[in-house]
Amino acid sequence: MIQYLTLKLVYMILHFNLGQGTKEFLLKLPVGFWTLASGLVTAGVAMITLLVTQTMNRKSQISHEKMSIRQLDHQKDMAYRQHFLDKRTEILLDFQKKIEECIELLKYFFSFSADLDRIKKLKPKYKEMKIISMTMRKENIIKNSYLSNNVIEMANLALEQLSDIEERTLSLKNAFRLFAIYLDDDERKKVSDIVMEIDHLQIRLIRYLKQLQQGTLKDDPSVLDFIHMGEDKYNSFYSLMNHIDSKIDMVREIFKKYLYIHKLDA
Repeated sequence: MIQYLTLKLVYMILHFNLGQGTKEFLLKLPVGFWTLASGLVTAGVAMITLLVTQTMNRKSQISHEKMSIRQLDHQKDMAYRQHFLDKRTEILLDFQKKIEECIELLKYFFSFSADLDRIKKLKPKYKEMKIISMTMRKENIIKNSYLSNNVIEMANLALEQLSDIEERTLSLKNAFRLFAIYLDDDERKKVSDIVMEIDHLQIRLIRYLKQLQQGTLKDDPSVLDFIHMGEDKYNSFYSLMNHIDSKIDMVREIFKKYLYIHKLDA
């Protein structure tokens, strides 16, 4: 390689536009000089090549590092988003489960089956009607035809039918506080309204039944509010239940919106 460069230098000198004296001087220089010069050129070329290679490698490394950082940031963002969505879904499903359980329990309490069991405990007497099917109606109950002990037994059964409603409602309210974080103002108000109405209804039912259980309201005509509940449109308990029932579908639509994760802006 060095010999080749030496010959190349000599060749270049012969063809350069130099004075004759200069050419003769250069050509008379010892071979060792040209060998040294060739070595220096070789070393210089190698050094330049090394510097260029290192510069290109460094640029490539920096570019790769920047790409890796961007990929890492993207992965972190995706992981955070997925965690956010998973957590929201978990909280939504927990709240949905609790509100459905409360409504299911209240619907059972207002059902014909539960109503009939309470009638059996109260044992009221009815006026006889020509049409037998019309006899067992609330308006046909003979006033004070049931005993005080029967009122207490009916209250005991009613409280059993509403077993755990207080704890369930408390758990529902706690679940709502977490779920509300993810709702907009309008959604929060709609869901909050039905939670408060469920709580209001159960408080009224439990408070009144406990008074009946203690015998403090045994002669109150409102005792009859706990039987034939679906017949009396003026029954305040039944009116509250109907109001809750009319709103639950609207709340379920909100649930659907937040369960379709691909349509959300997290």
